[in-house]
Amino acid sequence: GSNVQGDGLVVSARVSDDLSGVDLDRISLTLDGMEYHLDSPYLQLLGDSLALDASELGLDGAVHVEVAAFDKTSSCGPNSASVGWDFSVNSQGPAFELLEPFDGAITHVENQPIRIRFADSDGLDLGATSITVGGVPYNAADLALDGDTIEFQPDFEWQSGRRYDISISGEDVLGNRSSASLGGFVTDFDPPEVVECSPRDNDVLENPPDRIWISIADSISGFDPNSFEIVIDGRAYSAGDVGVVADSAGISIDLLSAGIRLGSPDSVTVVLQSVADYPGDYGSANVMEEAFVFAFTVVDEGCVAVPRPFTPNADGFYDDVTIFTGLPETAIIKLWNIDGRPVREVRVDGKWRWDGTDDAGRPMPPGLYMFSVSRASNGKTYCGGTAVLAR
Repeated sequence: GSNVQGDGLVVSARVSDDLSGVDLDRISLTLDGMEYHLDSPYLQLLGDSLALDASELGLDGAVHVEVAAFDKTSSCGPNSASVGWDFSVNSQGPAFELLEPFDGAITHVENQPIRIRFADSDGLDLGATSITVGGVPYNAADLALDGDTIEFQPDFEWQSGRRYDISISGEDVLGNRSSASLGGFVTDFDPPEVVECSPRDNDVLENPPDRIWISIADSISGFDPNSFEIVIDGRAYSAGDVGVVADSAGISIDLLSAGIRLGSPDSVTVVLQSVADYPGDYGSANVMEEAFVFAFTVVDEGCVAVPRPFTPNADGFYDDVTIFTGLPETAIIKLWNIDGRPVREVRVDGKWRWDGTDDAGRPMPPGLYMFSVSRASNGKTYCGGTAVLAR
């Protein structure tokens, strides 16, 4: 009735007769219908114990044994005796199945647990079990057993953007070992990223654009085109709004259809406030934490200062003013306050961004500032204008 391992299996029985002795020529051991005698290479007598080496017989499952023996008496014919019993051989190690995460899954859980089910009627020896995840082995001290499930709960975060293959090696309580490759999972803890935008940040355009385009990429979970909110000069837009088209490649806003009319000069700031990918097979969506901001200017003539006003308070919005010379050559820009006191003088090509400080780097007070643009080649004034500083 016992359950034993097939490796190294020896079936034995003690055979003795204290008076007449055992007739060795007639002794036999029958295993699953196959009869063996002492002339067999598998069966031998060690003292008074009959032993059959069954390790190479491929036994598996239920096994029946019969031992028959005769003594050496000759006066009344030999006396015989037989005995039989049953046992089971388990030569197979545990079978393993990956439960979580399933093979090919995408997880957004930074410390994603791993759960593996085993099947073995003899039970699992957890101390002889180890798993390998992404090439790194983890032994019994890292594992826990819950019924028929092996659990690995990492106390660290997986690396984002990787595939982790999982394999396991383990023994049952009889010492039968088996190993299996169970598949793997992919980690994604990063939100989508902006690849490019049009117009580009700080572009200066002679004509207003027809649309604003933001290219967005997420190579693992994919950009969710319903997840974003974008603000254009203070007005918010999202998926489904008139003039707004979003797909897996990005966001496009038709300015005229969206009710945005640009003139010249005009300064436009675009803020992509939120964007997310699709939720993983495990874990919620990854959401962009910092807004993506870009700005562009429409100018079709020189001596223009935009935005108007500008607010140099380091909040990322209208922190400087751009003065456009309108000249195809190097120009000199001079800047005065309303009282006529000189504030800045610079040599530039095409345009200059003023941050609201004087030549000594001191912040200037709010107010109206005048500027002139002259040709550097001859000093002749080309044009002039004003800029408005607010704080």
